Amino acid sequence: MRLAVFHNQPSGGARRALHGFCRELSSRHEVDVYTLESSDRSLPDQVSGRVLRLPYAPRPAIRGGLYLNDLRRSWDLRDLEAVNRTAAELIDGSAVSTPAAHYLRAGAPALAPSLRGES
Repeated sequence: MRLAVFHNQPSGGARRALHGFCRELSSRHEVDVYTLESSDRSLPDQVSGRVLRLPYAPRPAIRGGLYLNDLRRSWDLRDLEAVNRTAAELIDGSAVSTPAAHYLRAGAPALAPSLRGES
C-alpha cells in the first residue's frame, strides 16, 4: 500500500512518535512524506518512499515590532494555508492509497479540508 504523510512538527516527543509510526509503516508499505523546507530533516530520511519538501519559511520577529509582528504572523499563516492547499493537491494527484494528515502541533495546518480523498 502507498501512504502519504504530511507533517509540520518541531523536535520533541510528538516528533519522535511520528518518526516511530512512519518507521513501522515503511517496513510494510511505501510511505511518501510531504513536509516543509523549514522543518526538521531527521524523519523523512528514514522512510521508504519519496520525500517532498514544500517551500515555506516563517518570517522572523522584529524586535520592538509590536503590531508589525502580528501582521507578519498573519502573513505567515496565509502562506502556510497556501502550502497546505498545494500539499493536498499533490497528495490527491499522486497514487497514494490513503492520505494521512498528522497534526499534533498546536496551530498545525488544516490539510484535511483541502483533500478530496479519505483522510
